[in-house]
Amino acid sequence: MTTITIETFNVQEIPVLKMAEAGAEEQPVVFFVHGFTGNKTSALMLGYELAEAGFTTVSFDAPMHGDRYDPHLGAMLDGEGDYVYPIGTGLDVFFMLHEIIVQAAKDLETLIGYFDAEGAVDTGRIGLTGFSMGGFTTFYAAAHNPRIQAAVPIAGIPGFTDRWRDVVLESSAYEKWREAMAAVEAETRERTALMARIDPFDGMARFAPKPLMMICGDKDLDAPKHYAVDLYRTLKPRYADHPERLRLNIHDDAGHEVTTAMRQDVRAWFTRYLLDAVRT
Repeated sequence: MTTITIETFNVQEIPVLKMAEAGAEEQPVVFFVHGFTGNKTSALMLGYELAEAGFTTVSFDAPMHGDRYDPHLGAMLDGEGDYVYPIGTGLDVFFMLHEIIVQAAKDLETLIGYFDAEGAVDTGRIGLTGFSMGGFTTFYAAAHNPRIQAAVPIAGIPGFTDRWRDVVLESSAYEKWREAMAAVEAETRERTALMARIDPFDGMARFAPKPLMMICGDKDLDAPKHYAVDLYRTLKPRYADHPERLRLNIHDDAGHEVTTAMRQDVRAWFTRYLLDAVRT
């Protein structure tokens, strides 16, 4: 019988949830980043399944979330924040989400350093996955952090600038928002420039040819699949010598969610590239 342990603790100011088989040592570690308004417990089902497979899973509360909850986030979500754009566009919250993504990637670096020093897991075999905002973060961190050896973004968008511009354009097309959107064009240009600076799309070329599986729901309206399709098309030539390491899995009838089949995809991918690859 396998006993899975669940621990919660803080690394500096970062609340962590860790799952692993009791007594296990030197396992590969998979980090999980939750979605917007979620928290570290969002990883419980997937983390348990990964722990059963032989991984240590580490989830953490992103900035402003979970045990790090910031009332400013609540105010923005409740329509009481300091808005630049009409509330119904969602643009201010969407921009805040990207600020959180950048800080969450820094938190990931802090956690890797902690586990390097602790020595209980094999930080030479690091996987990263996450859902929605966590999927965005997975793309961003994979593009910038060479320590990540395999990645599985779920319902994430790799093209920050393209998605931002699309939402801005769509919002500007609505008659009720057209005048307000025109009045903040200068601010929009500044925010678009910032999106371009943090956009991981081109940086994902540096991740290649490490194992990358992008998981999308065919009916996902929050993270439309075509952005992942664009990256898949762009990266394919860089995986020409290792085509099996690049995968785009589009799940029929799935919306913005993590399904059982998606969790099975994650487990199989990390098992193949962080466990089996070492055994063979």
